[in-house]
Order: sequence, then structure tokens, then C-alpha cells
Amino acid sequence: MRLPFFVIPLVVLSQAAAFAGTPQQADAARKEYELGMQQWALKMKIATTQDQRAATMLERPDLTKTGRKLWAIIQPNLMEEWSLEPAAWLVKMSPSMTTTDSSGVHQPA
Repeated sequence: MRLPFFVIPLVVLSQAAAFAGTPQQADAARKEYELGMQQWALKMKIATTQDQRAATMLERPDLTKTGRKLWAIIQPNLMEEWSLEPAAWLVKMSPSMTTTDSSGVHQPA
């Protein structure tokens, strides 16, 4: 009967590790956004009409979505050294991830 009590903590720990992000996941999220922005900028440069530019504006990568994804990856790992670089990138990019309410107060998007 002691076996189940020994197995339960192992299962819990393995599940916690499964939800923890990795440096590779954080790097991939950042690179996905940066590549998307580069592609979007090129599309904006070749858009010649106002209608093409307006349509291309709608295709801009969503920084808020990327920020939430990156935060979900690094938040459980903030005590890990590898999380410093993606966290710094997130802070650097965060001013554009805010909204302003009717009284002028900035809030997370």
C-alpha cells in the first residue's frame, strides 16, 4: 500500500514540469513575432494603394497575443536564469501592449 503514496508525488511533479516552459519555447515565441513583423513590414512596403495598405494593416502580428503566450511560458520559470532575456524583451515591448481608459490611465491590454 505504500507504493501509491510514493507514486502520487512523482506524478504531480512530472505534471508541473510538463506545464513549465523552456528557453526554446520562449525563443520560438519571440522569433515568431519578430519574423511576422519583418514579413508584415515588407508587405507594407510593397502595398501601393490605400486599400492594399489598409488590408495589410489588419495583418499586423498581434503583440498582445505574443506577450500573453510568452508570459505563460516564462511565468512559472522566473527563478530560472534563462527567463531573464525573454522577460526583458517582454518588458521592452510592453508599452505597446497597454490601453488607455477614459480617464487617461494606462492599463494592460
